[in-house]
Amino acid sequence: MSKTDPVARAALLDRELERLNQELAVLNRQWDQKYRLGLFAVLAIPVAYWGLAYSVIVILCTPALIATQAYLIGVRRAECLELIGEAKRELATLRKKSSPAKASEPKASADPAAKPSAEPAKASDDAAKPSDDAAKPSDDAARPSDDAAKPSDDAA
Repeated sequence: MSKTDPVARAALLDRELERLNQELAVLNRQWDQKYRLGLFAVLAIPVAYWGLAYSVIVILCTPALIATQAYLIGVRRAECLELIGEAKRELATLRKKSSPAKASEPKASADPAAKPSAEPAKASDDAAKPSDDAAKPSDDAARPSDDAAKPSDDAA
């Protein structure tokens, strides 16, 4: 398998898309369960045995833990969605490149002596193009004449 083989590359991208979709499903499940970390606040009750300050710390840390978990899962989800998008674009590009190659292959004619001529196409291309001379202004019209640039002796 070579690195440039589009069929093998497409198969790898298909497997990568499948893996990324599974990872996204896990991340979505974790996202839905992120508030379960709030049960950590229940620890504040037994920790109060050692002191009220410790239970306050536990209660204050609980939202921080939830926010941190939400941030990390959110970043991973965004990255996973970006990777899925890149893989889909690359897969579409590979499929686009491979399909015109198949369509552009010359088909065998029933009559091997009949060969298409490239001359009529070239002649029609020449007829369709505007003349370069017609598009460009003449050098004489674009440049002011030397006589117009000199002051006239009659004007003095």
